[in-house]
Amino acid sequence: MASRNARAHIDFDVAELTASNSRANATADITKRERELVDEFKKKGLTIIDPDKKSFQDAIVKSVPLESMGYTKADWEKVQAVK
Repeated sequence: MASRNARAHIDFDVAELTASNSRANATADITKRERELVDEFKKKGLTIIDPDKKSFQDAIVKSVPLESMGYTKADWEKVQAVK
């Protein structure tokens, strides 16, 4: 039984690593495509505005209770720590 549990644990680790790699690759692909689109829009003469995300987040956090968005302060801090 111990070897079955060990194999299951290894299988889980492999699946988790595969999923993690897939997420990283998808994120990289999306980021690359976003950059390509920005370049394409700029070439067409469109104005691209890169918002100050920190200022936006700070304004929202000050004016809207986190609980109304389904978060606790601890949840919000964990999400911010991931970045």
